[in-house]
Amino acid sequence: MVKSDPVTKHKVSEPDDERNIPWFQKYEPRSINEVALHKRKLNDVTASLDNMLSQTSETRILLLTGPSGCSKSTIVRQLAHSLIPKYRSSNHNSMTLLSHQSASPDYIEYISDLSMNGTNQSNNFRQFLDNCKYRIGSNLSLILVEDFPNVFHTETRKIFQNALMEWLYCDNEQLPPLVLCLSECEIETDNPRGNSFSVDNMYTAETIIGRELLNDPRVERIKFNPISMTLTKKTLNIIATNEKATLKKNEKWVQKNAFINELSQNCGDIRASICALEFWATTNIELEMAIRKQPPSYFHAIGKIMYGSKDIPDDNKMINALMSSTSGIVSNSSFKLGLLENLSLIHISEPTRLRCI
Repeated sequence: MVKSDPVTKHKVSEPDDERNIPWFQKYEPRSINEVALHKRKLNDVTASLDNMLSQTSETRILLLTGPSGCSKSTIVRQLAHSLIPKYRSSNHNSMTLLSHQSASPDYIEYISDLSMNGTNQSNNFRQFLDNCKYRIGSNLSLILVEDFPNVFHTETRKIFQNALMEWLYCDNEQLPPLVLCLSECEIETDNPRGNSFSVDNMYTAETIIGRELLNDPRVERIKFNPISMTLTKKTLNIIATNEKATLKKNEKWVQKNAFINELSQNCGDIRASICALEFWATTNIELEMAIRKQPPSYFHAIGKIMYGSKDIPDDNKMINALMSSTSGIVSNSSFKLGLLENLSLIHISEPTRLRCI
């Protein structure tokens, strides 16, 4: 008899055709409870989507931002399966709460066509949104955008932003919930202008979506943090238990706790953590752990400078650590302007940190 874990409900033994599936796909969440996400953040996203569906808020675009692998799109897909069927109706002019099901998908995801040039990608995105406006009533679906057009091209980015603006100002009283999931990051560049706060070196909501859209009251933004050490460790331990036979075969079972502890402390990307665990567990030789650490964001770095860091009490050491992990963003002029803009929020009796920069 095949046993299953009472929490994850993943089978311990898998058919032959599933043995080659990467672990991050094999153990992807099947329900909301399986998503590695803090309960408060889950409640925030759930409440926002519920308000959009019940039309108790003016929000037309929900923007989820944060580092890669922090469960943004994963929780949206699971909430779509939970919420969308409840709000479908036979009346196309209403989204009244009903219990019956519909054949429409719970969510529709935009996928960029890489064969198109940048401008055509944006026009394709605009057409996608135009078609999605009718996903209401009995055809209700959540609209998920995680794959963006080539926003590094200026004209393409403008068309993309205009398409979102048209969605906000659409005359339709009812629109399906549109959710954008943006994985923010810094981009290393050898360009001498790389120190400027632009899309060339800062892939963020401010540079991709634009401040005009972000300041619109019909756009709600929820920021995600890297996955906590506790949640990462819990997820990896469950997977390791389910893959006990593989770890024992490669003589890794005894060392698994030490490896998972170190991995959980150094990586906030749950997907990357699972891949690192699989790579280590499926080999029978000793390998050094190679993971992609999450660098502090632009605004996180500002917070560290303004308020200090409990992890590194010494200011000089903390600033040196920031400078080595943020691709020089701490030392550029835009960052200094950001500090000056936030000086009014805190009283600094000894501006040692600012002098260090």
